[in-house]
Amino acid sequence: MRLNQPVVGEHPATSGYQLECFVSSNGGIGFPSGSGTLNIEFPRYAIERLEFSGKNALYQNIDFMKDIAVLENAITLETFFSGDLNGASIQNVKKVDIYTGSHPTFAPDSINFTNRIDSQDVLLQSGESSINLTIYSDKIDDRTEENIFYRALPRDYLTFGEASDAVSGVMFGGFEDVPKITSDTIISRSNANDLRFYRTTVDIFAGVEITIFNDLPKDYVGNFRIRTDDKITIRGKKDTKNYGIDTAKLTTTIPGLNVVNNTIVIPTGNEYAEFEIASLLDENDERTAFLLSEL
Repeated sequence: MRLNQPVVGEHPATSGYQLECFVSSNGGIGFPSGSGTLNIEFPRYAIERLEFSGKNALYQNIDFMKDIAVLENAITLETFFSGDLNGASIQNVKKVDIYTGSHPTFAPDSINFTNRIDSQDVLLQSGESSINLTIYSDKIDDRTEENIFYRALPRDYLTFGEASDAVSGVMFGGFEDVPKITSDTIISRSNANDLRFYRTTVDIFAGVEITIFNDLPKDYVGNFRIRTDDKITIRGKKDTKNYGIDTAKLTTTIPGLNVVNNTIVIPTGNEYAEFEIASLLDENDERTAFLLSEL
């Protein structure tokens, strides 16, 4: 935009300013004629990328149960910024708008905001290049357990920066209030059943096979209550998806039960019996077995 020259459809906040200076020669003063141009532009900024964290965080391989990141009815978007002036321009960002869509190439509606779900204030300090934005389930109409695409658009008080590419993921809606087992079940990090069955009493309502994988955290403990007259089979196996992890070894202190081929069978007639499956650790906090014991 040139000073004193109206241009329809342009705004100095986006196109900047252009100042043109002209000097005519003056014999009395003794300097020649000439001209010059000064361009003044607003520094650009953008959201370089987003990193999604939601239900996917439940399945990370970790050593201890306390280290499992549980995001229930919420997600986080780690938001990375970039900009002109060696990145200093990102301090102009005042808000980040979050948009959702059904496919990775959806467009943010920055005019009518039809697909904007949230707008959050931002204050980036010198040296900061990323922040975490938290989105709660009410912002997506409680559409938990559904894969949704997200984009983020930075803006200041006058204009917008460049939006991020889309990321997608699922918001975790939580486990059932009373966990139960009604069919054959695998307890593994890869399906988060270790977290689902952690330090809570799980009712078993049918004669089932429970398979324990050795990818569980070292401090895993699960309590189980039999609510059927059928036999219960418990096996220790190797998770074939984690090739470096050995087979989960089983042992028991319950009278009358034995470990055969790394399998323990609780016979019929034990309705209302309760038992615990817990990691058995050595002095170096390395698991040596899963111990099946009475409660």
